[in-house]
Amino acid sequence: MAAEFTRLGGGQQQVRAQVDIAGEQRQPPTPAKGTVTTTPLRAGDPATLTVDFTGPDDLQPWLGMRGHLILTDDTQAVWAHVHAMATTAAAQPDETVAAYPAEVGFTFTFPHPGRYRAWFQAERGYEILTIAATFDVAP
Repeated sequence: MAAEFTRLGGGQQQVRAQVDIAGEQRQPPTPAKGTVTTTPLRAGDPATLTVDFTGPDDLQPWLGMRGHLILTDDTQAVWAHVHAMATTAAAQPDETVAAYPAEVGFTFTFPHPGRYRAWFQAERGYEILTIAATFDVAP
């Protein structure tokens, strides 16, 4: 489990913990359809990761952003929450009139080489879409 806190007046903190959950295991939601492309992935160099959620340009803002990306390395020493890059679409007041592009870009600098897991998320039709991907980052 991971949580991010922002204090009034500034400052952020990230807290992670292992949580054991009892009970019946639920089936995970069906992954969204889409494709992920990247610029070359080298440790220490900024990379652009782009996900195309396919379909119409009707993504809605979710938690104040048009897209979120969670990244972790195999050791879980790295855990990052990245927001989508700015879009040329006009600012939308709320999710009821949004029409963000189906293609969403993110920028991230991988701190070290290795294998990373990623989850890209956006909202369409009041449903959270998630696309998972795995990346191998070169030295």
